[in-house]
Amino acid sequence: MIMKLPHPYHRPAMKLNLNEAICVNNFSVWYGVSQVLSDISFTIQKRTVTALVGTAKSGKSTLLRSFNRVNKSTGYCRSEGTITFGGCFLNRKKLRRHVGILFTIPNPIPISIRRNVLFGLGISNQYPYGDEADVVVEETLRKVLLWDAVKDKLRETALSLSTEEQRKLCLARLLLVNPEIVLLDEPLALFSPMMQAVVKNFIYSVWKDQTVVLTAHHKNEFVGVQSIFISGGRKV
Repeated sequence: MIMKLPHPYHRPAMKLNLNEAICVNNFSVWYGVSQVLSDISFTIQKRTVTALVGTAKSGKSTLLRSFNRVNKSTGYCRSEGTITFGGCFLNRKKLRRHVGILFTIPNPIPISIRRNVLFGLGISNQYPYGDEADVVVEETLRKVLLWDAVKDKLRETALSLSTEEQRKLCLARLLLVNPEIVLLDEPLALFSPMMQAVVKNFIYSVWKDQTVVLTAHHKNEFVGVQSIFISGGRKV
């Protein structure tokens, strides 16, 4: 059964150019003096699922994180070339509203579990309160199979959760924001087989009207998706 996102929260519309969602043009990245991506170019169409496929340290995760400029926050990363969305450059505020990411290593905010779930809605000025917020939190946590484990400790810090639980929480936050473009760094990592099935349902069904870009070690991890192969920091 296809899971529906909590009503009435919907992603804000983003006017993309024709069928193009993401265009990468002659893109290179350096960490300090070490070049990790070299002259990469490709286009991803709207409402498709694309896998960036490569071995560990191939550069696929760096490329994925470059889409919403997370790498820039390190302070020692620089890039050349362009990444545009529908033919447009998005500022940081628009990136956070329209491009969401799930990292391999979970990054919960050091606040309560409840506030973590609702945090992203503040970006689009849709933050719910009271009973409405309680319903949104429960529905969202149930979708990621986390509700039963945390329902009695929603006011506790998210940092008290296990690594898998923290990643479920980050996924819940992403679901609720419901961005136009969804970035998933090794989306099945750290999850049980049951949870992996849930994640695949999100990719193939819940997010069917969105653009999904994920990383994978092997092309057969996900069936029926477009694959872009990255090796040694280059598209091959």
